[in-house]
Amino acid sequence: VREIVRLDRLPGKTSLEGLSLVQEAWCEYDVAMYLANRYKLISKLLFALQLIIGWAVVVVGTSSSKPQLFTRWEHWKDVLFALTVSATLIMSIDALFNAKARWRQLRSAAGSLEGIIFLYRTRVEPFDSKIEGDPEAQLRDALVRWREDLIASGDLQLSALMKTYPAHVYRHHQHPSRSEERTVSNLSRGE
Repeated sequence: VREIVRLDRLPGKTSLEGLSLVQEAWCEYDVAMYLANRYKLISKLLFALQLIIGWAVVVVGTSSSKPQLFTRWEHWKDVLFALTVSATLIMSIDALFNAKARWRQLRSAAGSLEGIIFLYRTRVEPFDSKIEGDPEAQLRDALVRWREDLIASGDLQLSALMKTYPAHVYRHHQHPSRSEERTVSNLSRGE
């Protein structure tokens, strides 16, 4: 039974490469969640603006059918036109940012990355060294695939994924220093 069931999969030690890759993964998780929250805020604000402007168009449009309300004010047609142009502009900005899709993709990718990190840290499949081989190489490959999938599937090539962010973005306190950034990026490339 002890051979079949391994209760303790945690390794006795983790290599420097593994620690660096986990640090890099947590940094990327934090950046993905930060950007997801930012895109979520943009998405919600643009939606709220669309609702407010749409409501204003309906109010002005229906009120214009009652001539007693607009007998003294002659610019209601201009206001109605400006509101419809504003609504079109807000919809165009929303389509340009594509904030809702980016928010969802980043949030999903961050959850996937968190799963990869925990699978590696607990050394379960596919990172079990007894079954597959070198867990650090598998983690490096998993991180590379994760990045490629994230950039390809979420229209995120235009966003600032690889930018250096202030320390408050890194919630897991894994902010890489300048010298560590070069080491970590070299490790993720397999150099």
